[in-house]
Amino acid sequence: SHKKKRWGMSKWSEVIYKLAIEHPDFKIHIVGGALDKADADRLLHSPSLLGLKNRVVSHAGQYSMADTYQLLMDSKLFIGHDSLVGHIASETLTPIITVSLGTVRPHETTPYSAQAINIVPTNSCFPCPIESNCDLLPCHSAINSNLVSILANGWLNDSNFDSEFISDKIPAHYLHNTKIFKTHYDENGLCLDEISNNYQSITESFRTYYKIIWLYYLNNAETNNQLPSLSHQTVELLQNYSNGTTYLYELYNFGMNYSTQILEESKKNKPNYAKIQGYINKLGEIDQLCSITKKTFPLLAPIVDYFYVNKANSLGHNLMEVSQQNILNYYDASNLIAVVDDFIKKSTKPFTKDVGHSKEV
Repeated sequence: SHKKKRWGMSKWSEVIYKLAIEHPDFKIHIVGGALDKADADRLLHSPSLLGLKNRVVSHAGQYSMADTYQLLMDSKLFIGHDSLVGHIASETLTPIITVSLGTVRPHETTPYSAQAINIVPTNSCFPCPIESNCDLLPCHSAINSNLVSILANGWLNDSNFDSEFISDKIPAHYLHNTKIFKTHYDENGLCLDEISNNYQSITESFRTYYKIIWLYYLNNAETNNQLPSLSHQTVELLQNYSNGTTYLYELYNFGMNYSTQILEESKKNKPNYAKIQGYINKLGEIDQLCSITKKTFPLLAPIVDYFYVNKANSLGHNLMEVSQQNILNYYDASNLIAVVDDFIKKSTKPFTKDVGHSKEV
């Protein structure tokens, strides 16, 4: 894997040493492909692990996937990067700790298991693009090796990863630049919940909004989520996004209006084709303005893109049928963007109240 996704040898040797000392009855196995063999050998010969030769074994470059599967069947825990091995561990029902770094997108790549924890840096540059160079790798230093050891002990001791575990077992400074996610299943599939109780970023807030919206719109399924816990900075960013949701709502209502005008004109015995063409041109202008709005407010792109494609694929054998589909498309788009706006207002309302009181004082 790319070096941006791989922790350094010193971090792994710290984790292995600490777990080996705290769990003297356990044996630790290192797995990987042929290209990982050199790093695995370096790890085995690191000064801190020299006294653990009989308890730390490397299979890098030797084990097949079938061998690794069997090893995981007999293992109490897998700790590693975003990798194939983590997904094999989900098949063997082995508890998993993933250290997500570099280009990894945890909400897309966490193993499909109810027994998975994902440790994620909160650096503003994470996750980074594959094509970008990074020599400093700040996301690597954001995750403390002791944090990984504490979570590993939690799995090995059958702990409940709840708020009490976080407050009792994990020092606050380990979470300054890190978030911890834990998986569970509900009726809609796999869920990834933050258990570190940190503030949610604006991206994470929108992820919560979209989860509710798309589940209901596409699957007619309801799900309950807590309102995001926000910092004042995120509140300001969200309140700015209300300008984008308001503008899109107006555009989609204009789209409904022009589509209705096209439909009404098309129904006449002698349609005015110049008028119809004018309304069609207006719809094109709305598409352009939506695209501009998406660039200004990129977190609204999922709705803009979805309904743009939906409109482009409108079914119909004639102009009237297509116009009817367009009316429904713009109606749905306006409703969904209104719901996003409502979520933003509900999330930021407690802070708005505070500001109001301070002004009155």
